[in-house]
Amino acid sequence: LRMNIFQRVWNLTDRAQASLLAGHETEIFDGLVVSKTQWQATLDQCLETVEAASSPTAQNDRVGLSLHDLGAVAKPLRQPALEALLKTGKIAKRGAVYFIPQAEPALPAELLAIWEQVEPLLDQLQAPSCGDMAKQLNQPLAKLERSLLELAKSGRLVPLGNHRFYLPRRLQEIADVVQAMTEQTAQGTMTVKEFRDRTGIGRNVAIDVLEFFDKKGFTRRQGNERIVVRPFSP
Repeated sequence: LRMNIFQRVWNLTDRAQASLLAGHETEIFDGLVVSKTQWQATLDQCLETVEAASSPTAQNDRVGLSLHDLGAVAKPLRQPALEALLKTGKIAKRGAVYFIPQAEPALPAELLAIWEQVEPLLDQLQAPSCGDMAKQLNQPLAKLERSLLELAKSGRLVPLGNHRFYLPRRLQEIADVVQAMTEQTAQGTMTVKEFRDRTGIGRNVAIDVLEFFDKKGFTRRQGNERIVVRPFSP
């Protein structure tokens, strides 16, 4: 139930609305009111779906699932349910992939070796391009990019723009900066230049990062400025 719509249709005051809710066991997520019974059923459904996707017999090339794989769960409840399961430790997350903690597979030896080489190189706010890393590691570019895509499937990396990958934790760090910047202005906005000055990220990469945030629904462009729309999740 969208409380703002319900309140408007029935012409409820804030006090009347609060009184109405006080008589029921509910959970509220961004204006969406859900009964505790429905909420528990949603948690159970999400957990069962993650468990199924994390089993050795899961028919996919990765262990776990992404937010968009929860098609049977009401869309507004997917993120809150996953966040609640993460807080209780019932599921874990790497990048955009959710899985049962005991189910995370070890990387193949060759891929693990690549991971141990690229992780330190990518552990910065301005991730180097695949081409730059290939030169540093003396690796054929095509082979390195194939390995990076495999690492992205495991949730260890996030592909961004053309020929660039980011560590999820670094994207989260940048998103936190964006959130703080918009909260510090009366208009709640931020420009590309302000973002570049604050993070030290070069212009081209900064644009790639911000466009990625736009596509994820974290930010929205309004002319030369951007606003934060919803919490960020890699």
